[in-house]
Amino acid sequence: FAIKVLKKGKLLLATIGLMPTVMFLSTTISYDPVIIGFTALGLSFLLNEFINDEENITWKRYLLGCGFLGYGSLAKAIYAPMFLMGLFLPKTKFKDKKTRIIMKTGFVVCFAVLMLTAVLPLVMGQDGGDDRGGDTSHMGQLSYMFSNIFGYAGLLFKSIGKNLFGFSVGPTTLDNMYFMGCGVFIVPLVMLLAVVMFTQGEDGFNFKLKYRLAMGGCIFVSVALIWTSMYMAFTEAGTAGSINGVQGRYFIPLLFTGLSLFGTTKIKCSWKKKYFYPAVLSIMAFVLCFELYSQIILNSCA
Repeated sequence: FAIKVLKKGKLLLATIGLMPTVMFLSTTISYDPVIIGFTALGLSFLLNEFINDEENITWKRYLLGCGFLGYGSLAKAIYAPMFLMGLFLPKTKFKDKKTRIIMKTGFVVCFAVLMLTAVLPLVMGQDGGDDRGGDTSHMGQLSYMFSNIFGYAGLLFKSIGKNLFGFSVGPTTLDNMYFMGCGVFIVPLVMLLAVVMFTQGEDGFNFKLKYRLAMGGCIFVSVALIWTSMYMAFTEAGTAGSINGVQGRYFIPLLFTGLSLFGTTKIKCSWKKKYFYPAVLSIMAFVLCFELYSQIILNSCA
């Protein structure tokens, strides 16, 4: 349904949605399919509003976008900063000043409420962590972070700089069957993503520079929250050398928006859409069938 809602970037979202990792997660009993699906749907409504600065945003689109994005972010508040993109919508998008104030306040409230769902348990003294990470403690890590802010900031930026590309378009994000292992098509999949991302022309997003910077900033805040949440929940208290537990699947909800920032109308595909679209989808179908056979069927029969 998110693909239907989108005015631009339909093929890019379809390609991401057909990645082996996404398809595998969609067959599991977990919150990942809900997060990926509803954040994609909510962001589709929001991103559409950046196409035409003169068309007023309606209450229906506003409420649907906030509702779907909020529901998709309930399980993981790390995606709450995506609401802040709405603050950068120009005043021409709103019917009047009152509507602009109410709607932009709504974006901030949605962000704040979601962040509170993550912070309140700590404020109330409920400590915790993931036993798989060892001797973990939310309160212990918070205490360490606040007592050594610059040290943690250095660790955070170092970890992001070293691993962000791999977690964004690496095998664990695009071609991973988890306990069954990673596939062998990561290079062709990245190349295909790049082709789709750069050759959509008028069918893809071509945001103004100020919007690209604003969206990029919101994505970076979400990325920083991903690493910070894993530092608190999955890394032993007091550890200063690494952040453990970060996985590629956490970045999938941010992938479409992130790749859309690189869209351009200067590069166009000479193929007609009636040939190009089926070709891309056929390649994805072949990859999925091959990975299904090699990773699941063969392993199950071994």
